[in-house]
Amino acid sequence: MLFSMNFFQDVFLIIQQIPSSFWGVVIGSFFSLAGVAIANRASDRRLRTQFEYARKQKIRDGEMALRKDVYLAAAEAVAAGMEAIGRLANFDLSNDQITSAYAEKAPAISKVHVIARIDTVQAFLGFTSKLGALYFMLFARRYDLLREKNAIAILDGQIAELGKARDHILELIKRHNIEGVVDEQGWKNLQEQFELE
Repeated sequence: MLFSMNFFQDVFLIIQQIPSSFWGVVIGSFFSLAGVAIANRASDRRLRTQFEYARKQKIRDGEMALRKDVYLAAAEAVAAGMEAIGRLANFDLSNDQITSAYAEKAPAISKVHVIARIDTVQAFLGFTSKLGALYFMLFARRYDLLREKNAIAILDGQIAELGKARDHILELIKRHNIEGVVDEQGWKNLQEQFELE
């Protein structure tokens, strides 16, 4: 303990010998360092706040971009579904040609379920279920109409063939009249065939 008392006395004597202008520099430096530390702490706090805001903004922007992409793709799928309904009346297109665009884009509607709110999901579910029911109803009607169209095409073909046969018989009748051959039985046969055709 004695040693430590002498030590403190020696240090105190050394400190008394230091000029007061030096103490002014030391105290000024201390206040400067304290000011820098306070400024750094405040700057650090501001940077942390800015970083947190930028992080939240980036997350929000990413979510908005994702929503935009998903909703735009879903809107395209809805438009393709509506277009397919309009194309059902074109009997020159096959069923695959009618629904291919919608079938390619329909999975985009399912992605809406991941990011949308409940009311939006319910609206899309209602749309897709009504669209599916409408497709089944219209495809059934289209099948009936296609069957009738095919029957008409078959009848048109038969009418065309019968018309050719009728024209051929008419040509034979003209030749018979031009040649002046008096063949009652031949004439009668040509008349019966013409009426049959």
